[in-house]
Amino acid sequence: MSNLLCIGLGYSARVLAARMVAKGWAVAGTARGGDGVARIAALGYEGICFDGSRPSPGIQASLATATHL
Repeated sequence: MSNLLCIGLGYSARVLAARMVAKGWAVAGTARGGDGVARIAALGYEGICFDGSRPSPGIQASLATATHL
């Protein structure tokens, strides 16, 4: 299975993510805080908190399984 990790799941990345999910891909995306992570999860994607300064365990795990960034 292909896994897409979007660093910053904004408008353009959400459009791409929806297309990839329709093709059977798994998608994860980052947000800077808990509210953004919750919005990503509400879309059905894995939400990961990443403030851009230090890699969190969540981002490290997603990077390890990502086939596309």
